[in-house]
Amino acid sequence: MKTTTNSLLENEASDILEGFQEFDLSEKRILEEYTKILKFESGSKFELTYVPYQSYIFWLEQGSLFLEDFCANGQSAFTFLKKGMYFPSDLELPEQQTSFGVVHACQNLTILAIPIKKFDHLKNTHTHFIRTVHHSLLKKYFLQKALQQLCLEGKIAERIKNILVYFAKECGSKLTNGDVLLPAVLTYRIIASFANTSVATVCQTIKHFRQKGLLNGGSRKLIICKDSLDQLLGAS
Repeated sequence: MKTTTNSLLENEASDILEGFQEFDLSEKRILEEYTKILKFESGSKFELTYVPYQSYIFWLEQGSLFLEDFCANGQSAFTFLKKGMYFPSDLELPEQQTSFGVVHACQNLTILAIPIKKFDHLKNTHTHFIRTVHHSLLKKYFLQKALQQLCLEGKIAERIKNILVYFAKECGSKLTNGDVLLPAVLTYRIIASFANTSVATVCQTIKHFRQKGLLNGGSRKLIICKDSLDQLLGAS
């Protein structure tokens, strides 16, 4: 997969923060001195490490992604995040051991990497920053709640269809014929995790969707046909 190196140009943090609506002027002036700008292309897959007391808070300024965390049982858990959300939150930070998450870029990403000490300082000294952080957490909570409900309603085939349609709307790319190409990082493994089923079941269901015309049967990529998508969106 293609991955760009993170951009650390001297003035880039200042330029990006200048147009950032969530933070006020005093917060921007503090952040631009310490914040790194990370840029990655759509389809990239990369690892972010969390080191206790020395880590960064990653604020998503542009794009959307799947964040893969690893559970104690060896399974992966995926979280979908959009612009204006950040990770990890206080509850997600490791207390004693170093941990990591894998980011799968659904779209081109611009991420603000804010040192956690500076992030905590702003929370303790700037009331507006606290409100911004709380708003971001609420957006993240309601997104995960809505997505969970969508992914667990109905039979397995219905769940998988809902997932495909949802991500087509959120981060799909419209082709010239009106069909919608789903992100390359939306793998069968990720779909299976969201739908709470097996990869084999996802594979069989995708094959069925291609035969029925929901998905383009002439491509190995996940492409939702325009007519089917319009019909499904009209019925929702």
